[in-house]
Amino acid sequence: MQQFSRALPAGAQMPERMRFGLAIGILVISIVIAARVGLIELIGKGYSASAYVVLAIYIIPLVTLDVWRMRRAGPEESDIVAVDGAV
Repeated sequence: MQQFSRALPAGAQMPERMRFGLAIGILVISIVIAARVGLIELIGKGYSASAYVVLAIYIIPLVTLDVWRMRRAGPEESDIVAVDGAV
């Protein structure tokens, strides 16, 4: 990026279209490199694994604890309110 800035006179800024084109070009090149190296598949596998970890550590215990509390409380002590407002 500095090479492009050096081509401009001192104190001048890159035109907006040139900055946009340069950003798109760098983005496309990085996506092509990531696809060839296999980085996209690796990131996808990492997100899948982390989703399973969150499911096992957070979601499943939370749901089972809530079900256990609702069963223990029974319908008369439940905090759940029916649609018509009756408990």
